[in-house]
Amino acid sequence: MSRISTHRRPRIGSYPRIGLATATVVALGGSLIAAPALADDRGLYGTADATYDGVYRQGLAIVALASRETKVPKRAIKWLRKQQCDNGSFVSYRDDPATDCPASDPVNFSGPDSNSTAMAAMALQAIGDKKRARKARSWLVRSQSDAGGFPYIKGGSPDVNSTGLVLAALYPWKTQLNEELRPARKLIKRAQLPCSAGTDRGLMSYVPEPQSRSSLASAQALMGLVGTLPPERAKIEKKVRTKCESGLQTAKGNSTFDLMKGIKRAIAAENGLRNDFGAGIDTTATVHALTALATARYASGTVKRGMKTLAPSVRDYTGTDTEISPAATALLLTLRTTTKKGVRFGSVDLLDQLQASLR
Repeated sequence: MSRISTHRRPRIGSYPRIGLATATVVALGGSLIAAPALADDRGLYGTADATYDGVYRQGLAIVALASRETKVPKRAIKWLRKQQCDNGSFVSYRDDPATDCPASDPVNFSGPDSNSTAMAAMALQAIGDKKRARKARSWLVRSQSDAGGFPYIKGGSPDVNSTGLVLAALYPWKTQLNEELRPARKLIKRAQLPCSAGTDRGLMSYVPEPQSRSSLASAQALMGLVGTLPPERAKIEKKVRTKCESGLQTAKGNSTFDLMKGIKRAIAAENGLRNDFGAGIDTTATVHALTALATARYASGTVKRGMKTLAPSVRDYTGTDTEISPAATALLLTLRTTTKKGVRFGSVDLLDQLQASLR
């Protein structure tokens, strides 16, 4: 199993699927060239160019440390706080936090985005900075589209990846925000592949129409439906699956359980979740999916086998000592914590490696 095969330096406006898929690929991209540390970047995890993923990878790193009840360095927290805009949102990265944040521009995919803001909100909540987390939460709620879901950039079209991530960020307030979150969950359900999709039934499309299976959308949607980061394990009670016969639905089940079943089936058949953009396995989508399954306390055997399959490629996925990917390291560390495992995975001490990547 190799690192994500779609690593490439992004060109803003060139992605047909701008959203969490893009943010995650960038965050985990080992091919980004290293940029010299700016004075204001003391406290940032990772030495790679932070232009497209600084806040996202910082949030993941803080979440991973908080999930293990490991003290988060003050300079890491300070870096994230300085990145927050006055209205509570976050852009992917501001090289000069003293300047005002730009307005959201869904046409050019610039300005504050839901992915960075959601990940930062979860990190702030994890370290107990409730005031800043609430500001981020409020902006996320205001960014909701008329269609019910959440777009990557406020004012744009909603997608399942971004909606799943925002749902995860808002999960701690799910009772208070039930009216706002119900339409978002419905958008995800509309994107779920039907019985006619065969073995892919229950998985998610990136958008409701046109439908096309997306591994990362499936994994992120499940996390948003069952929990948050750091994961809080919760058992799904209504385990009733949709019944299919000859490609037609004969009985309606619970869509969340259908998604869990679909992910379990796909991981078993593909030895992970396949890459949406090329050959091989999407390690990132697989890790997200395994974490979500563990959070829901479902398919423990699948999670165990999936982790065993990941183990030999951990070093390749998380980077070398001279070019560590803090986002990939943090994702795996969170998975290990959710499954109550130690910090070592394969040949890598994930906690030590993540801490070593701090500027």
